[in-house]
Amino acid sequence: MNFNDYFDPLDPRLTYEDQGEFLQSIHINRNGIDQRQLEEAGIALVGVPFEFAGEINPSDAPDRIRHELYKLAFDQRKPPCIYDLGNIRQAATIRETLFGLSEALDALFTRQKIVLLLGGDSMTNLATLRSIPGREEDPACYALAEPVLSLAEYSGFDMIAPQKFHFYQLGNQAHFYTRGQKQWAQSHVQETYRLGKIRNHLPGVEPYLRGCHGFSLSARVIKHADAPGQKEAYPNGIYSEDACQMAGYAGLADNLRIFSVLDYYPPHDRTDQTARLLAQVVWYFIDGYRSRYTEHPYHQAHFRKFLVNLDDHSLVFYKSDRTSRWWMEVPQDRPDRQRAIPCHSSDYDTACRHEIPARWLRAYQKLNTRDRQ
Repeated sequence: MNFNDYFDPLDPRLTYEDQGEFLQSIHINRNGIDQRQLEEAGIALVGVPFEFAGEINPSDAPDRIRHELYKLAFDQRKPPCIYDLGNIRQAATIRETLFGLSEALDALFTRQKIVLLLGGDSMTNLATLRSIPGREEDPACYALAEPVLSLAEYSGFDMIAPQKFHFYQLGNQAHFYTRGQKQWAQSHVQETYRLGKIRNHLPGVEPYLRGCHGFSLSARVIKHADAPGQKEAYPNGIYSEDACQMAGYAGLADNLRIFSVLDYYPPHDRTDQTARLLAQVVWYFIDGYRSRYTEHPYHQAHFRKFLVNLDDHSLVFYKSDRTSRWWMEVPQDRPDRQRAIPCHSSDYDTACRHEIPARWLRAYQKLNTRDRQ
């Protein structure tokens, strides 16, 4: 695949103004993509300079984020090798543009790249979902941080098969849920972690992201006062610090292949506050990525096993001695197919109170229902 057929080089002014350590640490598509440099890169940065509101509208969202991102610093640890491929090219229609983006992402995943996607609106998730590598046994997991369930609005846009995914929605707000969204969510959304839960216990987001293959963070999920660069003003939402922390969790997630920052609307960002925030969100993802540590209780020995006896059965938990992360075992109808899913220490505390953790119960119902089908 020739990536130069899919991407436009960056505006030269972005590569020379206000140079920071971040800019000095990455390769940039100035006059064409260097295949050798791309092979060396672990992270590929992709811009989507469009909005898809009924028609293709140009947007400078990715370049505005880049302008702030390039100014940031790294600490003394060796930075990851990043290649900024530039902006995806526009095709004749929305569908063709999304398919072109999907093909480019698929080629990057085939080359084992982690993708950072900047710009675009929530419809961009259709291209992302179409490109995530398929799994023979289990659906892929995809998390969306947004106040409304955007995928329900695009259900007639037949680019993806929702049955191939477990969707997690983070930061949703119940007052935006229409009947149609509720019906779609009942069929396709594995779990939700509402805005109130994030406010009360932000670390509870980490297990969801740890098990995901992709994560999309919409600027709309952030409180408008913290991120005014939104097309609509959402008075409630997560705080800017929460968005950065969630991005850090996503960077740490060793299965996660793509992180998207969407729904940034530059015309409403007169002071560049939102661009600066989203650049910092991207920075925290990369910082988390630098600390990634691949582990699983079934594959390594540095885990402690905890058995919690309830009235009629037992729950099994695992804790890593190296990262202090937790997993819990979910039995399936077939005894040879036990599964350990990411969880939080609070789930273990719940079990110790002789209560079944809600996440364990939902996973058990989902896994065993599928086995009986």
